[in-house]
Amino acid sequence: MMEERPQEKASSEDDERTNRCFFAWLSILAIIGGFLFGYDTGVISGAMILIKDDFTVTDSTQELIVSVTVGAAAIFALVGAFLNDRFGRKKVILTSSLIFSIGAVEMALAANVTELIIGRFIVGAGIGLSSMTVKSTIVDRAQQRVEIIVKVFRYR
Repeated sequence: MMEERPQEKASSEDDERTNRCFFAWLSILAIIGGFLFGYDTGVISGAMILIKDDFTVTDSTQELIVSVTVGAAAIFALVGAFLNDRFGRKKVILTSSLIFSIGAVEMALAANVTELIIGRFIVGAGIGLSSMTVKSTIVDRAQQRVEIIVKVFRYR
């Protein structure tokens, strides 16, 4: 049985450390993506009190303000699969972040209920794209990591 050279051993340890850091980074991104959706859903509950007073909205309009984000997220999660194949995941993730930011600015600057609903829809689009893309990216990276581990043990 051949012994590993010190240089090869150090290189393999560096590769393993890099893989662990990369996997941890991807996991953090997934957590942030899930956090955004939950945070947005939770924050709108408290914000509805102020929205109700500022814009004098009806109950059905309040329901629309809350649910339009979830509806847009569902639609754009489906669209995300097509966009991932066509443009690549990295571009879709960056685009979804930009879309989310644009929606947040639109909501912050909303002068009426219609603008607020449009902003909520835009945020939902960003959430839907990122939820589809980030999760599938993490699954692929995790599978690659498992394959690397299997190959390492297989050829030792």
